[in-house]
Amino acid sequence: MEDVSATLDRFVTAPPDRSGAIVSAVGYETVCERPIDHRGLPSPFLTFIVTLDTPVVLAEEGGERGLDVVVAGLDMEVERVRMADRQRGLQAAVHPLAARRLFGVPAAELARRSYEGEDVLGRLAPRLRERLAEADDWDERFEIFAVEMGLAVDAGRGGRGREAAVQGDGRANRGRSRRPGGPARPSLAAGPRPEVVEAWRLLTATRGRIRIEELARRVFLSRRRLSTLFAAEFGLSPKEAARNMRFTHAVARIGEGARAGSLDLAAVAAACGFADQPHLDREFRAFAGTSPSGWLAEEFPNIQAGGHRYAREWEA
Repeated sequence: MEDVSATLDRFVTAPPDRSGAIVSAVGYETVCERPIDHRGLPSPFLTFIVTLDTPVVLAEEGGERGLDVVVAGLDMEVERVRMADRQRGLQAAVHPLAARRLFGVPAAELARRSYEGEDVLGRLAPRLRERLAEADDWDERFEIFAVEMGLAVDAGRGGRGREAAVQGDGRANRGRSRRPGGPARPSLAAGPRPEVVEAWRLLTATRGRIRIEELARRVFLSRRRLSTLFAAEFGLSPKEAARNMRFTHAVARIGEGARAGSLDLAAVAAACGFADQPHLDREFRAFAGTSPSGWLAEEFPNIQAGGHRYAREWEA
């Protein structure tokens, strides 16, 4: 990895999305002396990025791929991103149960891959990018983003549970819902099964620390049936989602400890459901491709500037 000490990052946090479809959103501006490699960590959320100038460049087998608008599903592996010396954009962490509403497909159809936004959103993607780039400031960009993605219509809604609000009614997708890489199709009328919604809620509430047998019992399904339905909705098994959430919980705790200057990895391991610090280290390497200390050495300027908001917002 190249030295990132000369990187200057600035993040502007968007107002909370009261529907819960967007867990967190930030406007980002990055300036560095030369292009650098960045680790895109797995998380319990879909990643939605709209660039304002240079594309996001993903390092993949056989070369690199540049995307102007990125829609990335749930994954279990780190994604290598080649950062330009200057880059601006808006990045949002999307609740996976809002995938139907915002992208017209269940999260499973987007899992383990990053898509060019136009393949998912149709003409909305380039229009959104153009409007954001022409806006005068981040307040205006956040307002445009909310309106274009159909978030503003939920501002006055109340009296519904968080998961119901997250799923919405699909109206924002009418006329633009697409299968990734394929032709347009009508929005999905059927939402996720209530057992799957409850399973996700329980996993989130316990930060992935509930046993899968207990999870299946709580939603009145066999473990096999739960795994089948869960994977069909999210593209991950319940066990994979639990591991992902424990990892994200650890990322949040490590980031907060580093910002406060009081990081204790053994305490993080205990708080996040790992057997011990070596167990945390192994899981971190599996998800991030490096140790917690190695990740901190790379990301500390980013963390100090307010990066990794997805983990902090989920932690709250």
